[in-house]
Amino acid sequence: MELVQSLSEARENALRFQHVAKKPDSIAFKQLGRYSHWFYFPDHKAFAPSKFIGYRGTTVANYQSRGTGTDTTRVLKRFFTKLDRPSQAFDNLLEDLGEWLHALSSDVSAKTLSGTGGIYLPRQATATVREPIASAPGNSFIEGARLNVTQSRSERNPAARARCLKIHGITCHGCNFNFEKKYGPLGAGFIHVHHLNPLRTIRRSYIVDAERDLVPLCPNCHAMIHRLIGEQSLAALRQHIADA
Repeated sequence: MELVQSLSEARENALRFQHVAKKPDSIAFKQLGRYSHWFYFPDHKAFAPSKFIGYRGTTVANYQSRGTGTDTTRVLKRFFTKLDRPSQAFDNLLEDLGEWLHALSSDVSAKTLSGTGGIYLPRQATATVREPIASAPGNSFIEGARLNVTQSRSERNPAARARCLKIHGITCHGCNFNFEKKYGPLGAGFIHVHHLNPLRTIRRSYIVDAERDLVPLCPNCHAMIHRLIGEQSLAALRQHIADA
């Protein structure tokens, strides 16, 4: 088996992988929950695993799970950047990946969440590199080239968000911060909305209850609740705030 030599070859494989649900008896489908290195193609909103897209000419029909993920991940890293964990970009894409896998009656591998795996974005499509900052004597330092990652992801139901805010208001339910009170008109209406039952943990489609399932959180509390290990509950978040 030959490893891919370009991003376009990997993309062609990834687009073929999107038909995996049509062949539930295939090895590619049966191993959905075992893949740990997931590569995301923003232009197509498509996820695909490294062992599938890392070899030339892979299809759902001919995929036999041969070779090693080490080899494919190594070659794919020439074209992709691995997202930091934890980070908001990682959490957002993890939720999208979880939704897609749950629709196929599968789940995200634990190695993707906290092990050797991860989620990757194309370098040329999503990253811009700036020149290093010039050095100066004293307390000034040169930081290596900076990488700014921009992410494309699907939007959640805006009607559910609107209903949540109508019920719960726009004050953070974690720390009680209110952007309009702090920033005036600039902060009016600004708040994040958090799924108390993260979509990536639900193994099926479900109807969101705006009162029970959604809660307004400021960006800080939203990021922190995603860092909680185990149950990501509002009570646990508030306890961390109280103990700080």
